[in-house]
Amino acid sequence: VVAGAFLKESPLDAFAGGNSHPVPLICGSNHDEGTLWAKYLDVLPTNPVRVDKLLEQTNSDPAVRERIRAAYPGYPSVDSAIALGGDYMFLRPGIAVCDGHSAHAPTYHYRYDFAPRLLNRIGLRAAHATELFAVFGYGDSAFGRGLTAMGGRRGLRAATDTVQGHWLSFAKYGAPVTSWTQYTTELRRTLVIDATSRMVTDVAADRRLAWQRASNQYDCVVADPVS
Repeated sequence: VVAGAFLKESPLDAFAGGNSHPVPLICGSNHDEGTLWAKYLDVLPTNPVRVDKLLEQTNSDPAVRERIRAAYPGYPSVDSAIALGGDYMFLRPGIAVCDGHSAHAPTYHYRYDFAPRLLNRIGLRAAHATELFAVFGYGDSAFGRGLTAMGGRRGLRAATDTVQGHWLSFAKYGAPVTSWTQYTTELRRTLVIDATSRMVTDVAADRRLAWQRASNQYDCVVADPVS
């Protein structure tokens, strides 16, 4: 919330205007951000009723709203609404941050796609925060062994090696391992982290374009300073 006293402008406006600190940045999201919230933390727009209300309240142009919905095939199905809500909260602002920050400092964008068979079976897939299993190397713990009991132990180990290699290099040198190329608005290179990780150009381009063409109406809420 932009209140005037401490937060002078929307964070996304700050990134776009070069007013963020020009330090190297890793920024990304998970492939299935919305599933955790839809199943266990029901506070996000992850069903058609909430999604439609969000779009109608924040954009008066029906063509723009329809363009966003069309980027999620099958909408208003349950899965497409969950995907739309997850992207609204995580993919959309993450890419906006990378677009702005990459003009002023080295920026590295990722999407975490790995999910062991158990998470796929229960419908969470690569949900919000599941990248932490790789960041902190949970694969060999009792929890990690249980998580991968149905399959995916080698995949989690490979994803862990990828994440930890890049994160530790970034912490030490200010840049990940050289196989992860910088994000620019020309190529939009993204590291997709999975059992076999890969570099992708303009990941989820159709969704990115749909949100980007909706302008910045979704970026912030402006409020009067608290007296």
